[in-house]
Amino acid sequence: MGDPKPMHVLPDPRAVLSEPRYPLVTSMFLSQADQTPDHQALRQKGVVWTYRRLAESCHVLAGALLDRGMKKGDVVAVIGSRSFGFVSSMMAVLLGGGVVLPVAQDLPVHRQHLLADESGAKYVLYIKSGKGIFEEWTGQVDPLRIFFVDPDTACVAGIEIFGDGRTSKLPELSPDDAAYIFFTSGTTGLPKGVLGCHKGLSHFLTWQRDTFAIGSQDRCAQLTNLSFDVILRDIFLPLTSGATLCLPEESDEMRSDKALPWMDKEGITLLHTVPSLAQSWLKYVPEGVALRRLRYVYFAGEPLTDALVHKWRKAFPDSGHIVNLYGTTEVSLAKCFYEIPSTVSPGIQPIGRPLPHTQALVLSDTLEQCGINHPGEIFFRTPYRALGYINASAEQQRRFIKNPFTNHQDDVLYRTGDWGKYRPDGLLEILGRLDDQVKIRGVRVEPDEVMAVLSGHPLVSASVVTARKNSEGENILVAYVVPSSSGGGIASSELRDFLNQRLPAAIMPSHFMVLDSLPLMPNGKVDKMALPSPDREWSDTPQPFIAPRSALEKSLASVWCEVLRLERVGVSENFFELGGHSLVATQIASRIKRDLNVDLTVQRIFEHPTIEDLALHLIEQQVNNSASEGMDELLTRLEPMSHDDIE
Repeated sequence: MGDPKPMHVLPDPRAVLSEPRYPLVTSMFLSQADQTPDHQALRQKGVVWTYRRLAESCHVLAGALLDRGMKKGDVVAVIGSRSFGFVSSMMAVLLGGGVVLPVAQDLPVHRQHLLADESGAKYVLYIKSGKGIFEEWTGQVDPLRIFFVDPDTACVAGIEIFGDGRTSKLPELSPDDAAYIFFTSGTTGLPKGVLGCHKGLSHFLTWQRDTFAIGSQDRCAQLTNLSFDVILRDIFLPLTSGATLCLPEESDEMRSDKALPWMDKEGITLLHTVPSLAQSWLKYVPEGVALRRLRYVYFAGEPLTDALVHKWRKAFPDSGHIVNLYGTTEVSLAKCFYEIPSTVSPGIQPIGRPLPHTQALVLSDTLEQCGINHPGEIFFRTPYRALGYINASAEQQRRFIKNPFTNHQDDVLYRTGDWGKYRPDGLLEILGRLDDQVKIRGVRVEPDEVMAVLSGHPLVSASVVTARKNSEGENILVAYVVPSSSGGGIASSELRDFLNQRLPAAIMPSHFMVLDSLPLMPNGKVDKMALPSPDREWSDTPQPFIAPRSALEKSLASVWCEVLRLERVGVSENFFELGGHSLVATQIASRIKRDLNVDLTVQRIFEHPTIEDLALHLIEQQVNNSASEGMDELLTRLEPMSHDDIE
């Protein structure tokens, strides 16, 4: 595609945009498998799958779906964790003409069912050994349409495999065919399903491969949550470029003491991540980790600051280039990019220039084009956008509008809701949001969706959810609750459990506060400026402060105080009520490894959210694993405890 030419004038919204036809993802992948069949396609835990083996597996899975009656355009939910089986299943759905709905296995089951229902999924590929999950899906999908796929072999339970599976006749695909569905947060309490097409995916992947010379020498890390659209470039970029896709082990791959050494050992050359996750890694960089083979790190999902760029370059001076990507699911991955120069501009970095065959327009509230340095709303104009929402017709009409400059029916603009401006040098800057939508650790969140779910609790009379900045300058959600007449004793832990069963962890409120009533403005709307600051969360049954008693509890308390920026913490205080979330948990796990030489997963912190519970868990873990290197060190920390405490 080549590099875009320098733009010294505003884009012309009346200009005709060309629409070259690019090879589809399926064609590019099969072509790579034919050209380099023995090259490494995937790596995980030291096990390698070649392009030949992956292609054979994809054909077998696609054939199994077609034999069971899958038609072109049928939605197939792929549920599981990072594995050969998950990647093979995603490609197989596309090969068979289906529409893939990736769903992370760690989502609440209620949320998994909701996504399957809203998407109209007709088949489920469940990447899991055994059938223990079957009961959770009884009544959701016809049992004959649930396939259990082995994560390590991609074999389907109950299906015999003969040959390479290429005897199945695959359907002909066209660029405008639907390819995938991803859900973003919605204001009605239901997530919005975005239906993407093949040509949008091909357009971005071809541009990225050609622009950054990605090929067989590259090794791409897959660290993105499987329910978000970034996995499309994580997974399909290497597999359509002849590169190697590297999958981490499932246990706490996001921790800095795990992720960074893993990337260093694997020789990762390409990385997609969000700024907040990278920021958490940089707080503790293990000694000796240099990422010297890293050619490009692509940041997206949140504003990229000069401070993070400087910290990254200081931590990894021998690593390669930094690229800032910008776009939304509705326009098929990223549609603007900016490679950070050696001299970094202060503050938020520009989002740069649009990709080929794409315009980024800045328009006023009357849909007139804004001049240089005049802020307005950012609109995208491109033939490679998504097909639209599958379950939000009102939002479809509001977001996807006819181009007012041409008035052609098929010339559509997508309004992002982001506020921005063009600089005199032709670079686009982002200035903020025009609505309440907020990014939480790279995930688009509509606070109204969280509020709508929270309002479904039987003991909640009224609620409002807002975004605030914490002491680190990060966006967090705060839920304000007015209990019903029968819910005066409602506990924050009960509300948290209620939401945990219905919402992904990324959009959980960090704080819950109970109020007698919500402050209102004269027009009857909630006065969000009058809501109290969430310095400390309300507790229905305030716990007396209990100081750490053993050396182990003192060590854990020291870690919590360091990470959560507290002066003191009691052993019965709850991690979440102190403002903890998933990224904070990764930092705590890293410091526990540093200070105690004990491995601890983020999931265990979630399951044992007090210092007292966590200390007991660590004792049980080490006693059950006497061969652990950290055993002796941990036992020395138990010496101050009484026999009763240890019991």
